[in-house]
Amino acid sequence: MNEGIQKVYNIVKIRINYFVYSLSLLSETLCNSSFKLYHKDLKVVTKFLRGHLDKFFTNFNIMISIIVAVAENNVIGKDNDLIWHLPRDLKHFKETTTGHYVIQGRKTYESCGKPLPNRTNVIITRDKNYKVENCIIVHSLEDAIKVAKEDSEAFIIGGGKIYEQVLPLTDRIYLTKIHHSFEGDTYFPELNMDDWTEIDQRKFEPDEKNKYPFTILTYDRKK
Repeated sequence: MNEGIQKVYNIVKIRINYFVYSLSLLSETLCNSSFKLYHKDLKVVTKFLRGHLDKFFTNFNIMISIIVAVAENNVIGKDNDLIWHLPRDLKHFKETTTGHYVIQGRKTYESCGKPLPNRTNVIITRDKNYKVENCIIVHSLEDAIKVAKEDSEAFIIGGGKIYEQVLPLTDRIYLTKIHHSFEGDTYFPELNMDDWTEIDQRKFEPDEKNKYPFTILTYDRKK
């Protein structure tokens, strides 16, 4: 369990303890009324809540990684599509994610138009009737991570809202920084660099196939 998830776990556990303590006080206050909470009932409530808490957080033992390409002004897309075409970065994306689970929102999947080959594609959508052949459909980020828990490293590949949701749970970020600003309508969330350590950096200059200079950065969450 990474440090960020451990902090969330500890906070939730404290809240459960406080909730049970409040129930205990309530039971004493109402002991002369028709509504009573007995000590054994509180034990059952406590065991149930803590058991489900532990069960929930065991789903997050895999490495959760974000992979994303970001412009200088933090733009990642426009009109549900990429704004740039950088074959060298696409090669990096393919090499990094092949053989793994790739988790994405419905709009991100539809911008690709088909499942990414040699990867297990997981799509998050609120639409209960949504179906796509050769993809796993889930309805929450939690469910997406549950189905990917057998993988050593699961990749979040977009879009903007999914990145925002998963960032507190993320262990590693593969970030391609494109050294150019673009107009767009989707942005990557601001990173607090006090939380991250750069472990790798590779710079690429423009060429006949790659119009813009870019740097591929890898960050690990600080322990």
